[in-house]
Amino acid sequence: VLDELYPDHPDVDYQRATVLETVGRTRAAIAQFEQALKARPDDPQLMNALGFTLADHNMRLPRAEQLVRAALDVSPDSPAIQDSLGWVLYRRGNMQAALPILARAWQNSHDSEIAAHYGEVLWRTGDEGQARYIWQQALNADPGHQKLTQTMARLTGEDAAAR
Repeated sequence: VLDELYPDHPDVDYQRATVLETVGRTRAAIAQFEQALKARPDDPQLMNALGFTLADHNMRLPRAEQLVRAALDVSPDSPAIQDSLGWVLYRRGNMQAALPILARAWQNSHDSEIAAHYGEVLWRTGDEGQARYIWQQALNADPGHQKLTQTMARLTGEDAAAR
């Protein structure tokens, strides 16, 4: 309905991209994010969404980092963008640089997806106890968070939902 009423509104591209990403159509989602970004090149939400999507799928990581850093320049206190930068750095193999950024994102917002990312980087750097602690804090607040429980199961081999 929104795209019928406002066919050229950039939010339509953003919403379409989000839906496409949710249903696993990553390349189509990226194309929609890129289209929306052409209309609003300085929008930190769009830069972050595209950068995170690229990083989450290990695609065009230098571009992902550039986008997320540009978004962070505009919104330096955004936990979502901090999380994205940490995730991009992790995907690029720079775990030591990712850790303090993810820690800051976690401190600023006890979001379960941030906990999943922060815990994964902690786990991969050998700090399994701290990873479990972060995950447990997030589970206490949001026991059914799918990304979190999937991350925990993938790394630990345990069923987090059964805890």
